[in-house]
Amino acid sequence: MTEQRTTGGCIWGMMGIQRFFLTLAITLSILFGNGNLVLSFDGGGSHQKQQPTLCQELIIPSGYPCSEYTTQTKDGFLLGLQRVSSSSSLRLGNHGERGPPVLLLHGLFMVTSSFYS
Repeated sequence: MTEQRTTGGCIWGMMGIQRFFLTLAITLSILFGNGNLVLSFDGGGSHQKQQPTLCQELIIPSGYPCSEYTTQTKDGFLLGLQRVSSSSSLRLGNHGERGPPVLLLHGLFMVTSSFYS
């Protein structure tokens, strides 16, 4: 006759309890760990901080005038547009004349800030 081990009348073995608490810890860290990830699915609401814009973070501190616009396409996609003007001190080398406008579009896996870094 072989001897069977019991878990002291508990319906879960030691591995079952460890698995339960590990699952619980992972679930709670996903739900509440990274800035209320669950709350960000409802459109953000008023509880989230507004992220600094590209003009505020990179371009204006570098001394260039910048303005930002947001436009919506027909299918509802929001596009952020930045207009970076040349400062008057930069125009001196071009005899005060304005050069042609330049349109910069980033690639598929790039962000706009890669042009200004």
